[in-house]
This record gives sequence, structure tokens and C-alpha cells, in this order.
Amino acid sequence: MKISLIGITESILPNEGNVVDTPYEFCAKTMATCVSNDPIKQMTTELPEATQKRLERTLKERHHSGYDMFNLVFEFDDISKIFCMYLNNLHTYATEETSGRHKELTLTPKEKAVFDYFYDKFYNHVELKNPNMPTRQKKQIALENARYIAGVDAKTNITHSVSLRQINYIYNWAQDLINKPEHNMYEKLVLPDMKEFCKKLEDITILGEPILNPLLTDPYKREFNLFGDNKIRPEHFGTTYEVNYKASAVAVAQLQRHRPTYLKLGIPEEAEYYTPQIVTEMGIQDEWHEKIKSLNNVPQARLFNVNESGQLLDIQQNGTTGAGGAYIMKMKERCCDYAQEETRIITKEVANKIFEGLKEYDAELANELINRYGGDKNRRDFPDYKCICSHPCKPHRVDINIEQSRN
Repeated sequence: MKISLIGITESILPNEGNVVDTPYEFCAKTMATCVSNDPIKQMTTELPEATQKRLERTLKERHHSGYDMFNLVFEFDDISKIFCMYLNNLHTYATEETSGRHKELTLTPKEKAVFDYFYDKFYNHVELKNPNMPTRQKKQIALENARYIAGVDAKTNITHSVSLRQINYIYNWAQDLINKPEHNMYEKLVLPDMKEFCKKLEDITILGEPILNPLLTDPYKREFNLFGDNKIRPEHFGTTYEVNYKASAVAVAQLQRHRPTYLKLGIPEEAEYYTPQIVTEMGIQDEWHEKIKSLNNVPQARLFNVNESGQLLDIQQNGTTGAGGAYIMKMKERCCDYAQEETRIITKEVANKIFEGLKEYDAELANELINRYGGDKNRRDFPDYKCICSHPCKPHRVDINIEQSRN
């Protein structure tokens, strides 16, 4: 693992004497806003001793909001997909990731052989069926579907932005995970990255000040929230919803990027694997499953029990539905022929389940949502969505998913 700090918040406070604030000093100064009618003057003219006193007091008294004022941008190389999933399920971040959708991940030799085998099969199938399709799209289809065989510990890269407070919390949650008395199969796979991540963070400084402070710990004793207790709870449907479904690590990694929705994962006792549509179309389902099992890894194709909850939509003061709402926003991202196949299928199936379940809560609203977003509609058919894609999909479903990221 390599961690590079590539961006930080720049203070442009016109401090007297051109004093340069450390990250913690800058955050402490912003908290002077609470006690001043002239915050800028307070921040720029107060004595260093006053800033330091506020810094110490706010850390001790767990007044941590000011430490979100300073952001850090990290570039992580050679980290596992499962490590990325832990970070991206925390909701407080901005991230760009080499997801395996457009560039092959770093695989073990054994995984690489199986990946290449299916990549060639998929490419040749598309070539035979659609010889006039651009080469780039043929490669995209083959890559998109072959990546399912990769282990969840396959190596990738992310550029990830979090606040000073959040990186301290994450560090401590990582320590808690490392020190758990027992670990599930995915926790065991992420432990090496968690340990190295903590070790490297301990050495990072800005202006001679460590980014980690032992007093900046989560006062609510939370922890990483990727995995739940594996119970299958009753579904419910209203202006908020809770629903259960199965999804692979590939789909979860996509769906968790919708930060207004909340995902908790359970691990089925018996391994099940996602089968892409192209595998079924080619009639090679048995071969697909046999080769995945032969790898003895934990593949991204393996299915989780997913519990998802969130806000369905935004109800305005006049009773009309607004443009917001976690699930409807997600549909406007994922209900597209160019979106990743599994997430598109899940999003549509869950939407129809929610709309049907909503009938007992508000039949009028349920029928409105069915008319606007239900059935097998793609987002181009939504009354409140305008397609801005540079290469819009045609008004019919394609035979094989051609994935092009729109995010």
C-alpha cells in the first residue's frame, strides 16, 4: 500500500504577522465564530496562546465539529477492493476509484488466467454477434463481466477526500476492527490493509504537526458500518423504506456510492454467485460457477444479503413530490442501459417492490410513482429527467449491457 497526501485545505486568513496556521490551529480558529460578533477579526488577531487553549479545550470536551473544516485528499495505491468498500460505506467522503469497470485490476496469476479466459470468451461472443460494434465497447463488455471472478481483496487505487476529524475517526475504527476478538471472512481479508493503513497514517504530518491526535476520537463509540448482524428483518414501505435483496460485491460497491441510502451486509451461509446475463446467453453457467469455485478466493461475484434503508422521495409542503429523495435519485443514476447491469436490475426490481408495498401506506402516491418510474422504465422515460449523455442510448433495450460510467 502506498498513501500519498495530494491535497489539503489552504487557509487564506490574513493573520497578523503572516502567521501560518497548522491544520489543528486553523480548525480551532474557525470555532472562534461561536464566541465573537466579528469572527474574522477574532481569528486573525487572537494570540497563539488563545488559539492553543481553544484547541485543547475543544478536543478535551469533544467539541469536534470544527475539525471538519480542514480537508485532506489522499491517493491510495495497491489497496484492496474490500478496503475501499469499508471507506465508501461511511457516507462522509468524496472518492474516485479504479473500480475494474474500465481498467483491469491487479490480480493473482491464478485469477489472471481465469479472468483472461472469460474476457476472451466474452469478447469473441460480442464480436460474433455485433461485428460492427466499436472495439472499445466490445472490450468494455468483456472487462465488465470478467471482473466478477476477481477476489474482493484484488488490488486497486482510489483518490479519497475526508476531513481532519473523519480521518482520525477512521483510524480509530480501523484499530477497533483489528483488535476484535473474532472476524468474519471479509474482515480477515481486509485486516492486512487496515494494519498498514494505520501504520502509514501515524507517520503523516503537515507543517510538522501529525494529522492524528489521540484526543480526536469518536465520542459516540461507533464503528465501521459495512456489516450488520446478518438478521433478515421485515421489509416496510412508506416515505421511508427498508428492503432486503441479494447483490454481489460489484453491485454493492456501486450502490453504496448513493450516500443518502444505507446498506448493511450479511453473509449467507451457503455461497451463491451472480451470473451475468452474457453468461446465461452463452449457456456457460456451469463453467462460470466451476471456474469461480476453483479459484478458492472470495470472488466479487459472491452474493451478500443486503439490507437497504432510506428516504423514498421528497414530499413538498403542498403535497406534491419533489425532485429529492434517496431512492428516486438513485433510479435516475442506475436506470439506464449504459449503467452497470446488476445494479440496474436490482434498482428496478426493488423500486417495483417498494411501489407495490407503498399501496397500503398511500395508494395515490404509489400509483403516481408507478406511472412515473415503475415497470421497466429507463430514466430517459422519467417525466422529470432529461438525458444529457454524449452518446444517448436508443429507445429500446440492448441485448448485452454496454457499460459506460456516467458519474
